[in-house]
Amino acid sequence: MAAVCCYKLEVRFVCVFSFELGDLRLTVVKMHARQADIEAREKMNYERIFVLGVGAQKSGTSWLHSYVSNSKNANMGFSKEYHIWDAVSSPLLLKSKVVGVRDLLRMNYRTHMRYGMQNIPFFYEAYFRSIYMRGAKITGDITPSYAVLSVKDLISLKKKIERTGAKVRCVYLMRDPFERCWSAVRMEPRNNRKKFDDEVVLQKMYATEQYKFRTRYEITCENLLSVFTDHELYFGFYETMFSDSEIQRLSSFLGIPANYAHRETQVNVSVKSQNVGRQLRAEIIDFYSDTYGYCLEKFPITSQIWNSS
Repeated sequence: MAAVCCYKLEVRFVCVFSFELGDLRLTVVKMHARQADIEAREKMNYERIFVLGVGAQKSGTSWLHSYVSNSKNANMGFSKEYHIWDAVSSPLLLKSKVVGVRDLLRMNYRTHMRYGMQNIPFFYEAYFRSIYMRGAKITGDITPSYAVLSVKDLISLKKKIERTGAKVRCVYLMRDPFERCWSAVRMEPRNNRKKFDDEVVLQKMYATEQYKFRTRYEITCENLLSVFTDHELYFGFYETMFSDSEIQRLSSFLGIPANYAHRETQVNVSVKSQNVGRQLRAEIIDFYSDTYGYCLEKFPITSQIWNSS
């Protein structure tokens, strides 16, 4: 028994997946894409904007996606978090994110697209180019765990985005490290539908590799500064991002009209229903002292907006 599905991404890129259900064997049987065509950059279309969101998790990225999506001529595609380059680049995310052949049996459009992006050269670029070709002026990939990407990974991703003919606009939002970790813990019950003590889980998780790469902003900031120019890079803070001045600054950076009313939109907000003791709070702040110190020097405003600093 065989199944075939076809997705046309753009005029020069047609991919047909064919897989035998009996032995779970996947083969790409037809792919019309001239490498020279895809690699050759089109003349830069300065009306096209690609929003690359790289974190931090629990720092306003869902609101950012909602804000951009509500802008005229925006089409952010089939997902908010694509989880492509984190999945193929980092062992921390490889097991849970990379789509395998077995997953394709679900015959899900999203699954097939993610498989193509992760495994077929130029598929990622072709998908987003197809969005522009359908009339959108702004699209993007806002995946907070892209904070794990190395300088080499970011350079490669930037080149892929530039092949779409768009200007890259990289956004990195930060939040008080202690508050970010605590918010991530509060997200767990909602995702797992379990009730547990915030403090117990926070004690267990705050120093794990999964939490560290999402919270050590100094590493991500330096990586981003090595790859993107000042015109391509935006640093913002969860604590101030809903103010008039920050909404205007973000909107100008992205080239979209400011929408101040959107500040009232709440996306993935987690309510503090428990408390965290002073001892654990101090322990976490001390653990991330290098992060607090870096941000205080690089972004002096954190001394005013981060209660833990």
